[in-house]
Amino acid sequence: MPSAGRQRPSAVADRQSRGPSRLPTYEPPVHPLNQNALNALHDLPQNHKLDSLKARQRAANGHLTQAAADINDRLQAKHQLAEKRKRRRENFSSPSQSQQVDEELDRMQVDTEEMTKKLDQKVRDVIDSRVEVDAVEKALKELDANAAANRGVVAPTQSTLGASQFRPRNEDVEGEDENAEGESQAPRAGDPAIKVLDRKMKEHRDAYRAESMFEKYASHNDYIGFKKIVHDARYPSDEAPPLEHASTWFPSEGGRGGPKSRAHHDADDGDDMQVESERISIKCPITLLPMKEPVSSTKCPHNFEKNAILDMISMSEERVGEDGRLIEHGRRGIGRKAMKCPVCEVRLTADDIQPNPVLIRKIKRIQAAQNAQEDDSDDGGDERRSSSRRPLREEGTSSPPPTTHAIKRERMSQARSMAGREVSMVPNSQVNASFATDSFTVEEGDGDEDQDDEEEDGEDDED
Repeated sequence: MPSAGRQRPSAVADRQSRGPSRLPTYEPPVHPLNQNALNALHDLPQNHKLDSLKARQRAANGHLTQAAADINDRLQAKHQLAEKRKRRRENFSSPSQSQQVDEELDRMQVDTEEMTKKLDQKVRDVIDSRVEVDAVEKALKELDANAAANRGVVAPTQSTLGASQFRPRNEDVEGEDENAEGESQAPRAGDPAIKVLDRKMKEHRDAYRAESMFEKYASHNDYIGFKKIVHDARYPSDEAPPLEHASTWFPSEGGRGGPKSRAHHDADDGDDMQVESERISIKCPITLLPMKEPVSSTKCPHNFEKNAILDMISMSEERVGEDGRLIEHGRRGIGRKAMKCPVCEVRLTADDIQPNPVLIRKIKRIQAAQNAQEDDSDDGGDERRSSSRRPLREEGTSSPPPTTHAIKRERMSQARSMAGREVSMVPNSQVNASFATDSFTVEEGDGDEDQDDEEEDGEDDED
């Protein structure tokens, strides 16, 4: 044991001097994949799912979109506050102070636009990563199907082969072995699975990089949602201009489509905005109640309460195939459940129902405006009722109107006199004791109310 202990430091130093051990050189398979290897290849996407990564990507997109909405909401709130102060002529004792506020708003406007552009770029980066993940899953499925169909041999696809490998069979080539056909029937390992996967991913990256920004993002739901949220935050009023056409989102590329198609789309946008202005409502067409969790159809311009529309779809007996066509009733268990839209004739499935954050924002604004209007009407009604109870001043007199304190004292005296008349059948001893207690209680509370009234009168005088 002592000798082994003395040799241990030298062995450690020897390993450190040699550095990390090298991995063995990769040797491609020389035989087709056996059944165990095929099962492992088939289970690879299931055992190493990318759901967690996808969830993080969706969360990142949501946070970026919400951040863009917040900074633009804050900018609009500043503009509205400044306009309100200008109308009231508050906090603007001099033109220099008003100019200072305008300069601060201009700086905030520039900062907000710059930050929105950065968030726009980050959203596109997240979309690129999501497309990459989808390509990995697709390539793994193709690799599994390829190996299973070729008895364990990962055969190269047409996209990974050169043009010379697709020669006609009747074409003679000098030096070619006459027994090549017989030898090709023998089991071969084919290309290594990792190389086929790398080739597929390279093909995807090259094809994706060749696409324009319009082709990458203009039709992607995440980017469209980002654009709609930012537009709604910049123009929160009902008279907001329509969202710019996707062809104008990337000015460096000069847009897509000719002037005719763009003009036609602009006309369609005008019609859509007109219909949308008439269609916006906080009530669900199914429940006829204000929506708490609104969702929208991707096939028609209608909105519903989430639970209501999904419950109707789940109870439907109709089914549609992948192509959207209706399946016969006798073939149960095939396809997806579907139902006609409660408003139009379009068939909807659960996959066609998506959350609409822009609609949620609009509904919240409508509800806030309604609540504010109700509060104003309640305050106005209270003021009208209180003013109707006040005695009218005689014309030409200089005496001030009665205060709230005086009105309350008059009401208390009337209540006491009425209480005395109502208890006339009770013995005098009980009447005196009860009335004394009530009077003490009322006077004690009345003192607090008098103090509050004096404070309110003081605030009114200050105003």
